[in-house]
Amino acid sequence: MTTVDAMLRRLEAGDDAPSAASYAYANLAAPMLIGTLVTIAGFVPIGFAQSSAGEYTFSIFAVVAIALLVSWAVAVLFAPVVGAALLKANAAPKSDPEPDAVTRAYIRLLSKAIQYRYLTIGGILGLFALSIWAVQFVPQQFFPASDRTELLVDISLPQASSLRASEVVTMRLEKIIAEDPDVDRWSSYIGRGAIRFYLPLNVQLPNDFFSQLVIVTKDVAGRHRLHAKLEKLLTEDFPDAVTRVYPLELGPPVGWPLQYRISGPDIDKLRDLSSSLADVMAAHSEARQVNFDWKEPARQLRVNIDQDQARRMGYTSEALAAVLNTTVSGSRITQLRDGIYLIDVVARARQEDRIALENLQTLQVPLNNGRTVPLGQFATFEAYQEQPIVWRRGRIPTLTVQADVAEGASAEDIVGAIR
Repeated sequence: MTTVDAMLRRLEAGDDAPSAASYAYANLAAPMLIGTLVTIAGFVPIGFAQSSAGEYTFSIFAVVAIALLVSWAVAVLFAPVVGAALLKANAAPKSDPEPDAVTRAYIRLLSKAIQYRYLTIGGILGLFALSIWAVQFVPQQFFPASDRTELLVDISLPQASSLRASEVVTMRLEKIIAEDPDVDRWSSYIGRGAIRFYLPLNVQLPNDFFSQLVIVTKDVAGRHRLHAKLEKLLTEDFPDAVTRVYPLELGPPVGWPLQYRISGPDIDKLRDLSSSLADVMAAHSEARQVNFDWKEPARQLRVNIDQDQARRMGYTSEALAAVLNTTVSGSRITQLRDGIYLIDVVARARQEDRIALENLQTLQVPLNNGRTVPLGQFATFEAYQEQPIVWRRGRIPTLTVQADVAEGASAEDIVGAIR
């Protein structure tokens, strides 16, 4: 528009087409380039931010920069060439209309600013310094929550919990939300997180102790009401679970907004330090649901085999492991076809024979001669504790203390206060 307007004015002033076209380049190319670079500079902070948000938004900076530079090249090179061939001067050039009140006021203000240029520059620098000082009062959040009607509910039981335990807790919550008038529909994922139906979704790893619900409310106001109700309900009625209720995010997935990582080779030391850090975080009034990505140990049962006695009976550790696995977990013996699906038929001991330690000690192990002997004759059982999950970063055990923030609170402010 700037190039075409300048060419029309020069044509109406009597210049020929080549002179009008070159005038637009000679007088306007540099100012337009400076304006283009100033606009591009406004996107530099998000383009070169050293964070996951910067990686996510660099493409915005790149697209804007390329588009503006190409548009400048078009304006100063392509538009004059086309304009020289197509634009014609008006037969009777119109005089400029009388400026209106707003334009006259702007002309007076601009004239005074040019007349007192040093005062104008000083005032601009003062406003710039004032803006730098005032930025500390502006809430800092790069990506706000989405305004979609979905609400996510994460439920994490103790890490030694079974898939059946997660199913029981999820079904119990489903009965409650089914009666809520703000709920339109929902989907439940037991032992895993929801599939990536939304690009910035923080996809969860499959674990027996984890469940996730995607609840679609009738409107955004209903989402806010349901959010408050579920947070209170889960805190009071599901005290054994670590739960989180949150809307969909914009930008790169964040997960828990407060996360502190403690790394070191000694797991017991990590657990002690993480407990101290969790107490500090929980003391902040706007930190919610302080928890750990792994910490609590799980009880395990170790089967110690008397190798000499087992070999006398013709058994190896591998063969005994197969017998125990068949008894406790089951082994596939065949398959049944249901349409296009194959369904495994699994043979295993009855539940009452699998859950008691005494029954495992008397488990009859078949011998090669057709007889059986109790497992307790050449095996002992030992209960102990171990970590079911240990996360590592750079091969060093790393425990993350994480927490949610109160509605309207800034994670940046909480981090500063905790520091």
